Amino acid sequence: MLTKVKAAIARYGMLDDGCDVICGLSGGADSVSLVHALHTLGYRVRAVHVNHMIRGAEAQSDCDFAKDFCLRLGIPFEAYEVDVPKRSRELGIGLEECGRQVRYEIFERLSSEYGCKIATAHTLSDSAETVLFNIARGSSVSGLRGIPPVRGDIVRPLILASREDVEGYCAANGLCYVTDSTNSDTAYTRNMIRKEIVPRFRGINTSFLSAVARLSECAASDDEYLGTLAADFLRDNREEGGWRIERLRELADPIKRRAINMIAGGCDSRHIDLISELIDNGSGAVEIDGERRAVIYRGMLSVGGKNTGIPEWSRELREGRISLPDSRELLCEIVRIGDLKTQENYDNLLFTEVVDYDIISERLQNGDTALLRNRRQGDRFSPAGRKITKQVRRLFVESGIPADRRSVPVMIELGGELVWLEGFGAAQGFAVGKSTQRVLVLRMYKGDEAS
Repeated sequence: MLTKVKAAIARYGMLDDGCDVICGLSGGADSVSLVHALHTLGYRVRAVHVNHMIRGAEAQSDCDFAKDFCLRLGIPFEAYEVDVPKRSRELGIGLEECGRQVRYEIFERLSSEYGCKIATAHTLSDSAETVLFNIARGSSVSGLRGIPPVRGDIVRPLILASREDVEGYCAANGLCYVTDSTNSDTAYTRNMIRKEIVPRFRGINTSFLSAVARLSECAASDDEYLGTLAADFLRDNREEGGWRIERLRELADPIKRRAINMIAGGCDSRHIDLISELIDNGSGAVEIDGERRAVIYRGMLSVGGKNTGIPEWSRELREGRISLPDSRELLCEIVRIGDLKTQENYDNLLFTEVVDYDIISERLQNGDTALLRNRRQGDRFSPAGRKITKQVRRLFVESGIPADRRSVPVMIELGGELVWLEGFGAAQGFAVGKSTQRVLVLRMYKGDEAS
């Protein structure tokens, strides 16, 4: 087994010769052989044991065994207790997943404290079982990668060794180990895969573990390549407000799905499918979780959170270019209605809207103040021609504007009344009519286009 450990370390660049390394030590055959092998190979090992407080006296006995084992080898040992059943109830997750989270929280904290890598005792057998588990859950190609040999500062030196290799190593070196009584309980999915499913596959192919390892390597290579293509696309096509859906539609499905997952910041296949449907439909929104929402707005896909973090702001409405806090510029021009149709077309124009300036001018003469500003709590607006008055927030929600962009649209307030709203146009009573002589033309530019 030492040969396979050295091969894994060299192939994946896991550890420098003789470096410090933290090893998770449960007391089972895998972790015992890992600690012993790395110690034998000259690495400065520090062992860490985590008692999940699930098995009472048996768990304490395992901790005592691990401590004595390290004492005999002369290596540092640290033990931690965490009430995993309590925490799993608080978090609403299973015991297995909660225990894994707890262990890695402790390992990563110690890794940062001691400035060294973390070695866990995952084997080739564990990786194959993970692949089968992921297949059963309906995984994508990424789930076929199994357990990665290296993930950040976490390394798996036993990843080329089977469980039989581990048990043979313990026997050859006279190493005792403990057996977790829960390992025989097939009510746990992974135990059922280990004890019932894997033996059936090995009955079909005695080299089943090696076959899964080859599958995982191919899947990892393909997944990384497609992921790189998706990341390159997102980097090269990012615009203010997100990514254009017509460009996303052009992507091959394997790249598009990965791009969606990256835009979303990680989500399951169901949400990827739902967001893909939004792209095909050209509108709508999908709640990813309590904090994230994917939205298509004005042909752009974006994912935002609940909080905008954008402070309130206001500017005096005047003719000319007005700089906005989000680096855009609004060009305000007073134009006679007869001249409007002969206006020069502006390059890089995002959109144009007009308001009856005769009414604004009259109100200004009567002492009202005109401001450009962003949204305030309780704002209400009456879009021209719709004969409705709604909260601005409700209009934004119905139009699919992401939560994190609802303080971005600009509006004109005249004497405390909203008379124009970016994206919605003039308010009722301020739209251009037959008697209008002058109009206020509003043209919005990106910051780098407002020259």
